Amino acid sequence: MKYLTYLIPIMFLVLSQLPAQTPVAYLRSMREVSVTSPSSLLSHDHVPVHTESNMLLVPGKVNDVRGYFLLDTGSPSLVVHSKLVREAGEVIGGQSVDGQTVSLQEVKLEEVVYRNRTYQNIDALSLDLSHLDELTDEPILGLLGKDWIAQQPSVLDFKRNHILYFSESDKIAWRARKPVAVSAITWADHIPVITISIHGKPYRFGIDSGSSDNLIDPRVLEEIGSEQVKVLDCIDLQGLSGALVRTDLIELAEVRLNNDQHADSASFIVMDLSSVRQADGTPLDGLIGVSFLNGTIFSIDYQQSKILWWAVE
Repeated sequence: MKYLTYLIPIMFLVLSQLPAQTPVAYLRSMREVSVTSPSSLLSHDHVPVHTESNMLLVPGKVNDVRGYFLLDTGSPSLVVHSKLVREAGEVIGGQSVDGQTVSLQEVKLEEVVYRNRTYQNIDALSLDLSHLDELTDEPILGLLGKDWIAQQPSVLDFKRNHILYFSESDKIAWRARKPVAVSAITWADHIPVITISIHGKPYRFGIDSGSSDNLIDPRVLEEIGSEQVKVLDCIDLQGLSGALVRTDLIELAEVRLNNDQHADSASFIVMDLSSVRQADGTPLDGLIGVSFLNGTIFSIDYQQSKILWWAVE
């Protein structure tokens, strides 16, 4: 049983008419909590990924309920939908990125099934994820986070819509394929952080597969300059407290993994991210979501702290 500081992703709902705008913000628990990680996963296999509303959904089961987990590098471990919980334990206070307060609860799950493997008596956290129910026709079980994703090397392949978990020999074979980029990882708690280039300047962005969209802190736009920012729309975000946050959806023309790669345009939702901090105490410049990731095949190597990227052909 290990103790972690938890940073749980909370989905915001966009009330404008823009399709599938569902960015994720973060909630930090007020104290350390303990959850159960799965035992090591040894064999390699393929897990189908169902993409809906720019969410990465993988099949699974909680207790006697089948459905889908949201694959979420922005979550530290397993967070289940509170509607699936029969008995909940201690309430843990938390605060989201915009100052909202929410409540998590410690829970014991009789059974969790993922990759056709069954885990019993799993300690997890529960949270009301009803806002996700509104975005998909699939039954949402919860968020499958880092402690489950990082158990075995894997590649997320958007071309074939699957995750490939592999053995050491598979890992060597994949790395023999020339990646378009290799990004060194630092950390903001459990969140992998890489450097991306925006208009020729380096910025630190967290990788969040649980977010459909990219987020960017307004101070980055001040550095880039208003002449480089194209405002697409003004949108209203509704957080868990019901409060509305009005902000801009913007587009930047020159975004790349590094200065050696071709520059592409990318959209971002502007949000104050000053509460999401790296290990050195500095705030993140932004978060990369599925809208950025879905043009790639990538592997997060948690053991060696790097990400390998391949082009989707």
